[in-house]
Amino acid sequence: MKLRTVLGLDFACALAGAAGYALLFDFVVERLSLPRGVVQVQLGANVAYAMYGGLVLLSGTRNVRFLGFLCGMNFLYAGLCAVGAAALQLSSMTLPLGALLLLVEALLIAALASFERRFVLTFNASQ
Repeated sequence: MKLRTVLGLDFACALAGAAGYALLFDFVVERLSLPRGVVQVQLGANVAYAMYGGLVLLSGTRNVRFLGFLCGMNFLYAGLCAVGAAALQLSSMTLPLGALLLLVEALLIAALASFERRFVLTFNASQ
């Protein structure tokens, strides 16, 4: 698999997350009872990831360090989503489905980060 393909996958996931939060913003806030600020942070984080991933993808770089940075940030963000989901649920600030949405996002991002990490390790081993 090529670096551009992995970067494209990361970009597409971030763009899909941003579009999902933007299009379903009111639904997530009103129906799932996620605090407006949490949804704004999720939307902003996905937009930032999409912008960074898109810039790296369009730059045509062959430097795997950019993907390594994305991978690390994805692991960090997945952890923050999981902790946020637990904190919101324990404090009764959201409905269980709201916390579940954050937990699913955490799991998907962790899976993406694991895939990226495996690519970075394989790429570095072949150099």
